Amino acid sequence: MSSYSLNRVAVLDGLRALAIVLVLCRHSIKPFWSDLSVPYIPIGSVDLGAIFINGWVGVDLFFVLSGFLIASHLIRSFEGDRPFWPIFRSYIPRRFFRIAPVYYFVLSVAVLGLFPFYILPDSAGDMGWRYVYHLLFFQDYWPSDIIVVFWSLAIEIKFYLLAPFLIYGLLKLRDWRVRVCLIMVLVGSQPLSRFLFAPEVVGYEAYFEEVRTSFHMCLDGLLMGVLAAFLWADECVRRVLSGKMVASGMFVSGLIVFLGFGFSGPLVDLGVSGFDKVWLQAVVSAAFMFMLLGLMGQGGGYKFFQGGALTFIALISYSLYLVHLPLLYLAEIMGLRFFDYMVMDERLGYVLYLPFFLVLSVFVATALYVFVEKPVIDWSKRRFLHQE
Repeated sequence: MSSYSLNRVAVLDGLRALAIVLVLCRHSIKPFWSDLSVPYIPIGSVDLGAIFINGWVGVDLFFVLSGFLIASHLIRSFEGDRPFWPIFRSYIPRRFFRIAPVYYFVLSVAVLGLFPFYILPDSAGDMGWRYVYHLLFFQDYWPSDIIVVFWSLAIEIKFYLLAPFLIYGLLKLRDWRVRVCLIMVLVGSQPLSRFLFAPEVVGYEAYFEEVRTSFHMCLDGLLMGVLAAFLWADECVRRVLSGKMVASGMFVSGLIVFLGFGFSGPLVDLGVSGFDKVWLQAVVSAAFMFMLLGLMGQGGGYKFFQGGALTFIALISYSLYLVHLPLLYLAEIMGLRFFDYMVMDERLGYVLYLPFFLVLSVFVATALYVFVEKPVIDWSKRRFLHQE
């Protein structure tokens, strides 16, 4: 495999910004949409509000990006048959310090009740035990009931641990087509696992707890990212993917699928079909993988996703993901000094509330990034990079 560069990976900042914006939309609109069976902003047969409530797919986009970037880094690290363990000893602490310290900080702040107006779910019950298994990143199999979005971090950290073994093993297969076929088998194992082993669920809560947040059933996005990394790493395939028509076609086709599902109405909130349980994560993740590869090939939309504002949002996206949920109610309290949401139409109330939520979230996330996240990342790079 010839050496290659990811200099153009900066364009993926736009996708990372899109991912966090989708998640923010999801959580901010829920209190202002009391009856999900009634379209929020209907225009003809399309509900423009649906893309907001379906913003949970932003997590799948994060997974695709993570799988792609981690696999790409490891492919480059192992290039030239470099030995496994020196790479592993450098990789593991850097990934841990990338995700864990700022997470532990926000987790501890929440447990200590230091977020203004944030009330822990069942705050009186077994907090010590809940704190321990959150520290150990097992909130994908036990309830993610301190800050609910933390479930995805348990998925990420387990993938970080397994990825070096997966990538190293795949690179030992000299034929790239065999590698790609094996990754596609792994991708296919996820819908099959849900079909065979996921319990029957009809409501969102059961789907979220029993299917969506279980590590062995939600690897679609991460594995799609790994597949994209191996496709992009091969010089011949990369040359094809970089063709203007191919790249634009991949990006547009992925975008159409994403928007088609996004605007089709609440996807799982009103009921979970057999298709939703088995295939929805895979289809959405595949759409995001196509968008990613299209952008890497400089297809349509490439310039838009390089915007300066998107780069900033991408930079603070992890901190923003960690803190936005505890700030929902504080933003509402701030907004109530100016507007009484209770006597307003839900749509108007949401339009007036949203700026308070976004400004507060971005401000707190920026502070968290500057004073906690970035210093730890910089230290870990200095400490462990030379070991690789």
